[in-house]
Amino acid sequence: MSTSDSPTKGNFRLNKMLHICYMLHYSKYGQPLFYEELRAFDWGAVVYPIYKKFFSFYWEILNSEEINIETEKKEFISKVFHYFKNYSDEDLETFSHDDIAWKERWKGRQDEDDDRMIINEEVKNFYHDILGHIVREVELS
Repeated sequence: MSTSDSPTKGNFRLNKMLHICYMLHYSKYGQPLFYEELRAFDWGAVVYPIYKKFFSFYWEILNSEEINIETEKKEFISKVFHYFKNYSDEDLETFSHDDIAWKERWKGRQDEDDDRMIINEEVKNFYHDILGHIVREVELS
């Protein structure tokens, strides 16, 4: 297995894609795509349960029948994935670092355990106002 195909890189890219999907879904629909906890790490936001369990899932074969996602959400996720799939790791990280929720939590950390991202009205407005044009680009691609 090459370094570019390592599970660590897969965990990084999966979390970046989930974070981007989360932000863009919030921008379009005004509600979260999922309710799992987001946390601020040095390299950006991570969906904490995915980050922690990624390596145990890495070797498992997923049964697609176990994955229950609404059709509208599945189509949205697919469009976001296809739009961002060729972005470099650095570009995904930069995009993730533009999230105001990540910036506020990362700058405001008092200790290592204070990394939970909080979605408040300011963040909701950021997602809606700033990311709306990206949602339109994704949908047109």
